[in-house]
Amino acid sequence: MIQSFIHTSENNNFYIYDDRSRLSMLLNPEFDKVIKKSTDVDPYYLRKHSYLKDHGFFEELKLVDFIALEESDVIENIKNTKQIVFEATDSCNLNCTYCALGELYEGYDERIDKKINTHYAINLLKYIFNLKPKNKNSRLYISFYGGEALLNINFIKRIVEVNSSL
Repeated sequence: MIQSFIHTSENNNFYIYDDRSRLSMLLNPEFDKVIKKSTDVDPYYLRKHSYLKDHGFFEELKLVDFIALEESDVIENIKNTKQIVFEATDSCNLNCTYCALGELYEGYDERIDKKINTHYAINLLKYIFNLKPKNKNSRLYISFYGGEALLNINFIKRIVEVNSSL
């Protein structure tokens, strides 16, 4: 799999996109001849292709080796968790004037009035608090978001209640 590719826009402009650098760049249509290894190519575009290739474009995508995590690593990370954010609900009317999803996503983002499972959330919090050291430096900040998070106010109240007892 190549990490750089050339594509055309609906206006027939040529662009190169490189996944590694997340760079998209406008190209002269003449550059397409270089890619297709045409014989009648302007030498300038041959040099440009060579320059891009020397700087990592058109390389094969390098796969990353993942190492297996030890259970102790996962537990240590959970102990050091500073914040947890619960999506209380996905219920939303997409009408808030400050919301980035407002008018842009009308009819696009399906909301199914789903609510988080309170029992699972409480079990997660208990698990985290059982692992965390009991000192003032090991605070856990709990945040809520969602479509309209307050549409699931009972969940928020219950989490606050449980949090104050842990």
